[in-house]
Amino acid sequence: MKVIVTCCFLLVLTVPTLSFSEGYMGTFCWLDEKGNTIELSVSPVGNDKGFTYSGVYHTTKGLSSPVYGNVNILNNQLAGVFTSTERVEIQGEPYVTDFVGNISLNLSDLNGSLWGTARATNISTDQITSVSSSNDLTFTNCPE
Repeated sequence: MKVIVTCCFLLVLTVPTLSFSEGYMGTFCWLDEKGNTIELSVSPVGNDKGFTYSGVYHTTKGLSSPVYGNVNILNNQLAGVFTSTERVEIQGEPYVTDFVGNISLNLSDLNGSLWGTARATNISTDQITSVSSSNDLTFTNCPE
């Protein structure tokens, strides 16, 4: 019985991954104004106008954060949501940080912008600090 349950569980986990990976389009990268790199793996979803992505935001300070979201083609642009959440330590204190924003890229050259709000919540004190930001993005080759 354990074997059947384990096999069924593995099948449930594997089937969505297999069908999702068949539409994998590749990994794409952008530089922001500060020299940070956004590296995204992109897959189409549902129709020919929607895409999901996941990847990593690499800072010039050597930090990396997981990112994910989705975009749709709207009027010669890719427009959508850009999200990141992680647990970090800031000056020895535990925090949960998140960024929720919008991304807009021109279809012609894939350059665009990213804007939104970053929040840091101190887990010990529940104090929240938030900052709004906006960055221009330049499509570039991914680092090797």
